[in-house]
Amino acid sequence: MNDSQGVPAELLGLDDAPQRRLDLAAVELDGETVVYDQPTGGLHTLNRTATLVWSFLDGGTTLRALVGELAEVFATDPSILAGDVVQLVRDLGRQGLLEGVVAEPVRADGAVGPSPTSASPDSM
Repeated sequence: MNDSQGVPAELLGLDDAPQRRLDLAAVELDGETVVYDQPTGGLHTLNRTATLVWSFLDGGTTLRALVGELAEVFATDPSILAGDVVQLVRDLGRQGLLEGVVAEPVRADGAVGPSPTSASPDSM
Protein backbone atom coordinates (compact mmCIF):
# COMPACT_ATOMS: atom_id res chain seq x y z
CA MET A 1 0.00 0.00 0.00
CA ASN A 2 1.23 3.49 -0.82
CA ASP A 3 1.49 5.48 2.43
CA SER A 4 0.79 8.73 0.54
CA GLN A 5 -2.76 7.43 0.02
CA GLY A 6 -3.33 7.23 3.76
CA VAL A 7 -4.47 4.47 6.04
CA PRO A 8 -7.75 2.77 5.15
CA ALA A 9 -10.34 3.50 7.85
CA GLU A 10 -11.02 -0.20 8.29
CA LEU A 11 -7.41 -0.74 9.45
CA LEU A 12 -7.53 1.77 12.32
CA GLY A 13 -6.98 0.05 15.65
CA LEU A 14 -6.25 0.64 19.31
CA ASP A 15 -2.59 1.50 18.74
CA ASP A 16 -3.38 4.28 16.25
CA ALA A 17 -3.57 7.96 17.23
CA PRO A 18 -5.90 9.51 14.66
CA GLN A 19 -6.24 13.26 14.24
CA ARG A 20 -9.25 15.36 13.33
CA ARG A 21 -8.81 17.18 10.02
CA LEU A 22 -7.62 20.65 10.88
CA ASP A 23 -9.53 22.31 8.04
CA LEU A 24 -12.94 21.33 9.43
CA ALA A 25 -15.16 23.80 11.24
CA ALA A 26 -16.66 22.31 14.41
CA VAL A 27 -19.06 23.85 16.89
CA GLU A 28 -20.22 22.23 20.10
CA LEU A 29 -23.83 22.89 21.08
CA ASP A 30 -25.37 21.41 24.23
CA GLY A 31 -22.76 18.64 24.36
CA GLU A 32 -23.13 17.65 20.72
CA THR A 33 -20.88 18.73 17.87
CA VAL A 34 -21.70 19.91 14.38
CA VAL A 35 -18.81 19.48 11.95
CA TYR A 36 -18.77 21.30 8.61
CA ASP A 37 -16.50 20.14 5.81
CA GLN A 38 -16.31 23.18 3.55
CA PRO A 39 -14.44 21.50 0.64
CA THR A 40 -17.18 18.86 0.28
CA GLY A 41 -20.09 20.79 1.75
CA GLY A 42 -20.64 17.91 4.18
CA LEU A 43 -22.34 18.51 7.49
CA HIS A 44 -21.93 15.96 10.28
CA THR A 45 -23.62 15.82 13.69
CA LEU A 46 -21.92 14.01 16.56
CA ASN A 47 -23.86 12.92 19.63
CA ARG A 48 -22.48 13.45 23.15
CA THR A 49 -20.42 10.27 23.18
CA ALA A 50 -18.99 10.86 19.71
CA THR A 51 -18.23 14.46 20.73
CA LEU A 52 -16.20 13.21 23.67
CA VAL A 53 -14.24 10.81 21.45
CA TRP A 54 -13.80 13.56 18.81
CA SER A 55 -12.20 15.84 21.41
CA PHE A 56 -9.42 13.27 21.98
CA LEU A 57 -8.58 12.81 18.29
CA ASP A 58 -5.51 15.05 18.44
CA GLY A 59 -2.96 12.84 16.68
CA GLY A 60 -1.15 12.18 19.95
CA THR A 61 -3.62 10.07 21.90
CA THR A 62 -3.88 6.42 20.94
CA LEU A 63 -7.30 4.84 20.85
CA ARG A 64 -6.06 2.47 23.58
CA ALA A 65 -5.31 5.45 25.85
CA LEU A 66 -8.66 7.01 24.96
CA VAL A 67 -10.49 3.79 25.84
CA GLY A 68 -8.64 3.75 29.17
CA GLU A 69 -9.70 7.33 29.93
CA LEU A 70 -13.31 6.63 28.98
CA ALA A 71 -13.35 3.45 31.07
CA GLU A 72 -12.28 5.47 34.11
CA VAL A 73 -14.82 8.24 33.49
CA PHE A 74 -17.69 5.81 32.95
CA ALA A 75 -16.46 3.19 35.45
CA THR A 76 -16.64 0.54 32.74
CA ASP A 77 -14.39 -2.31 31.65
CA PRO A 78 -12.16 -1.08 28.78
CA SER A 79 -12.82 -4.26 26.80
CA ILE A 80 -16.48 -3.29 26.63
CA LEU A 81 -15.68 0.15 25.18
CA ALA A 82 -12.82 -0.78 22.83
CA GLY A 83 -14.88 -2.15 19.95
CA ASP A 84 -17.35 0.73 20.01
CA VAL A 85 -14.61 3.38 20.09
CA VAL A 86 -12.69 1.76 17.22
CA GLN A 87 -15.89 1.43 15.17
CA LEU A 88 -16.81 5.08 15.77
CA VAL A 89 -13.35 6.28 14.76
CA ARG A 90 -13.41 4.08 11.66
CA ASP A 91 -16.78 5.62 10.76
CA LEU A 92 -15.31 9.12 11.19
CA GLY A 93 -12.45 8.07 8.91
CA ARG A 94 -14.85 6.70 6.29
CA GLN A 95 -16.62 10.06 6.32
CA GLY A 96 -13.33 11.79 5.55
CA LEU A 97 -13.06 13.60 8.88
CA LEU A 98 -9.60 12.33 9.89
CA GLU A 99 -6.14 13.33 8.65
CA GLY A 100 -4.38 10.64 6.61
CA VAL A 101 -7.31 8.21 6.65
CA VAL A 102 -9.04 7.05 3.48
CA ALA A 103 -12.47 5.53 3.18
CA GLU A 104 -11.61 2.93 0.55
CA PRO A 105 -11.37 -0.69 1.67
CA VAL A 106 -8.24 -2.81 1.40
CA ARG A 107 -8.53 -5.34 -1.41
CA ALA A 108 -7.37 -8.95 -1.21
CA ASP A 109 -4.24 -8.00 -3.20
CA GLY A 110 -3.32 -5.41 -0.53
CA ALA A 111 -4.16 -2.39 -2.67
CA VAL A 112 -6.59 0.29 -1.57
CA GLY A 113 -9.83 0.91 -3.45
CA PRO A 114 -12.56 -1.01 -5.21
CA SER A 115 -11.66 -4.25 -6.94
CA PRO A 116 -10.73 -3.71 -10.59
CA THR A 117 -13.20 -6.44 -11.53
CA SER A 118 -16.13 -4.97 -9.66
CA ALA A 119 -18.89 -3.63 -11.85
CA SER A 120 -19.54 0.09 -11.78
CA PRO A 121 -23.11 1.37 -11.81
CA ASP A 122 -22.49 2.74 -15.33
CA SER A 123 -21.63 -0.71 -16.70
CA MET A 124 -24.86 -2.31 -15.55
